[in-house]
Amino acid sequence: ISHFPFPSARSPSYMAPEIVQACFPVSKLPAVNLGVGKQRKFSVEEQLISREDRGLYSSKCDIWSLGLIMFELFFGEQPVDGATFKDTLTRVLHFDPVIPSVRGGDMHLGVLESSSTLSSACDSEFEPEPCSAQFRNLLQSMLKIDPKSRPTIEEVLRHDFFLHHNL
Repeated sequence: ISHFPFPSARSPSYMAPEIVQACFPVSKLPAVNLGVGKQRKFSVEEQLISREDRGLYSSKCDIWSLGLIMFELFFGEQPVDGATFKDTLTRVLHFDPVIPSVRGGDMHLGVLESSSTLSSACDSEFEPEPCSAQFRNLLQSMLKIDPKSRPTIEEVLRHDFFLHHNL
């Protein structure tokens, strides 16, 4: 993980899972326990795909990053930040967005524990505020691990959340 194949702005939280997977040997990142009976494992095929064949970057990477930025703007915290660079990359690879219905209160986000500092930070900084079902749906679609499952920018802009808010 100490070698990064291209310059980084030191913001691994915003790197899409496909970039993390292509740039870092999967075998060196530990499996993450996602809760009872949930654990993300990588197939042999995923581990053997060459960097060239993975298509390191596509517009779907930007959709991932935009989803994280929107999440952070509303909730006030980055949902995949880890204690270390390696921990953050592992969290990106195993992220399963559980978007809270309220900003503030006891939140459980992705692979973070509900007792994390995120919950206490949101409790102290924000009054509880509802998070619309449309916004949660949009974030969940943008933060899918599989880039093929993420919407295009055109689909994002046509999403009910933006149509409802007349932006």
